[in-house]
Amino acid sequence: MKLLLVLAAVALLVWLLRGDRRRAVERSRAPQAPSGPERMVSCTACGLHLPAADAVVDVAGRPYCCAEHRRGAD
Repeated sequence: MKLLLVLAAVALLVWLLRGDRRRAVERSRAPQAPSGPERMVSCTACGLHLPAADAVVDVAGRPYCCAEHRRGAD
């Protein structure tokens, strides 16, 4: 009888620990809120607005939406 009680206690402990780990994994996968608005620039060739991080920049620092527009401006 004592052995059965010990096994039940161990099974309960394992079940509780696994559930706690699952919640921690779910919290880490939660989408992060954006830090703020991203700076937008317009393509020098066509005027398309795009995030500054996605722009292709030439030597003079002018932003372009793609490499073709940058090459065409030279």
